[in-house]
Amino acid sequence: MRRLQNQLVLVYIVVVLGYLLLTLSFYLASFRPLAEQLKYEHRNEIQFAMDSTAGLVEEIFDRHLALARQTASRTAIRDMQARFLADELSRAEFEDFSLDKLADALRANDEMVGIQRHAPDGEVLLRVGRVPPRENVPPCDVPASGKSSILGVMTLEHQVVLVFCSAIDAPDGGRVGFDLVFMDTASLQQVLDRPQYHDLTTIAFGLADQDQRLLFWPSSLAETQGRNLLQHHLRSGESLPSGYLLETHPLEGRRFVLHALVDEQRFFSSINQQLGRLIVVLLFWGVVILIATLLGLRRLLDRAIEVRILTQQVQRDGMTGLFNHDHLQQQLEREIARNHRYRTSFSLLLIDIDHFKRVNDEHGHQLGDQVLKEVAAGMERVARSADLVARYGGEEFAIIMPESDPEGALQMAERLRSEIASQDHWVGSGRVAVTISIGVVSCPAGVSSPDCEEMTRLADVALYTSKREGRNQVTQTVLKPE
Repeated sequence: MRRLQNQLVLVYIVVVLGYLLLTLSFYLASFRPLAEQLKYEHRNEIQFAMDSTAGLVEEIFDRHLALARQTASRTAIRDMQARFLADELSRAEFEDFSLDKLADALRANDEMVGIQRHAPDGEVLLRVGRVPPRENVPPCDVPASGKSSILGVMTLEHQVVLVFCSAIDAPDGGRVGFDLVFMDTASLQQVLDRPQYHDLTTIAFGLADQDQRLLFWPSSLAETQGRNLLQHHLRSGESLPSGYLLETHPLEGRRFVLHALVDEQRFFSSINQQLGRLIVVLLFWGVVILIATLLGLRRLLDRAIEVRILTQQVQRDGMTGLFNHDHLQQQLEREIARNHRYRTSFSLLLIDIDHFKRVNDEHGHQLGDQVLKEVAAGMERVARSADLVARYGGEEFAIIMPESDPEGALQMAERLRSEIASQDHWVGSGRVAVTISIGVVSCPAGVSSPDCEEMTRLADVALYTSKREGRNQVTQTVLKPE
C-alpha cells in the first residue's frame, strides 16, 4: 500500500510539473513574444507621434519663413529704400511711403507681431508693430540672397516670439538691407499642447535650441516634474531616471531640437493592464483545468488502488502477506513457458518448517501463526527482488527464482536455511528453535523444463529427501538435457 501511495504522489508531481512546464512553454513561446510585439507596436506609436509633431512644427517654421520672405521682397518698399540709400529721397519721404506699406503687411498676417527694417550696415530704418528696443536688437548674419533664417527666440512685452532675418536684395544684385520679423508662437505652443491628441501625462513634447535651452513646453505642464527632469538633462547631460524614455528629433536647418519625454509607466499602463488581465484569465483557467485534471485523476487512481487491493487480496495469503498457492502456480507456468521459448534458467524451491505440528501442540496456534509470519518475513529478506515468494500451504512455502543457475539457487537456499535457523522466536521467557528443510529443482540455461506438475513433484521429492535425512538441510535436483 505504501508503494501505491508513493506512486500516487509521483503521479501528482508529474502532473503538476507538466502543468508548470506547459505554462512556462506557453509563456516563452506565445505570451512573451505577444507582449513584446504589443510593446513594439506601442513604441512605434511614440515614433509616429514624434514624426507627426515634428512635421507640424516644421510646417509652422516654413510658414513663418515664407511670410518673412514675402515681407522682405515687397518691390515698392525695396525700391524706395534703394533710392533713400542713394540719397534720392529724404528720410521723411521714405518713411511716409514705407511705414504704411509695412503696416499693411503686418495687419494682413495675424502671426506677425512686428517688423524692423535695417540698412546693409545694420542701421535701423523702419519699425512697425511690437519690436524690441534698439539696444536689444539681436544680431543678424544676413542670409544669402532671397533667403530667410531663424535667429531664435526672445521676449517682447512678456510674449515669446520667434525672430526671423531676411535679406533684401536690389534688382541689380546689390544688398539693400535686411528685415527682422517677429512672429507669434501661439500656433507652435498649440501643437505642443495637443501633440496628436496624446495624453500629456504620457508623452510631452519640448522644443530646445542648439544651446540645449528648453524654449517651449506644454503650457498645462509648466511646473511639472517632467519639465524639470528634461531641463536638468539638457543642462547637465545626465541620464534620465528609470521610468522615463526620451526621444529626440533635430529639425533640419532650424537650430531647434524636438524632444519627446515619455512616462513609460503611464504610457504602457493600458497594455500592461490588458496583459495583466490576460494573465489572470489564463492562470484562472489553467488552475481550473489543473484541479479538474487532478480530481479526475484522483478518481482513476482511487479506482486503480481499489483494483490493486482486490488483486492483492486475490493473490496474497491473508496471514503472511506472501503470494498464495494459485498465484504461485500461474507464475510457475509463465516461467516454464519462458524457458521453453528462450531456454532461460530458473529454479523452484519448496520449503517446509520442521516439526511445525510440535510447535502448535506445545505452544499453541497463536505462537504457530507468529512463527509462520516470522519465517515468511525472513524469506522475503533473503530472496532477490526478482524472486517470487509464496505460501504453498500450511507450513510449506515456495520460491520461484528466474534467471538463476543451479549454483546460485543452492547458495540462496543455504542462506535462507541459515537465516531461519538463526531467528529467535520467543514464548514467555523461552526461545523456540525453528528450522526448515528445502528441496530445490534447478533448470539450467539451454535445458527444457518439464511441466508445472512435474517441476513441483521433483521439488517435493527433493524436499522429502531433506526431511528424511535429518531435516534442516537442502537437497537439490538439477535437470539434465534430454
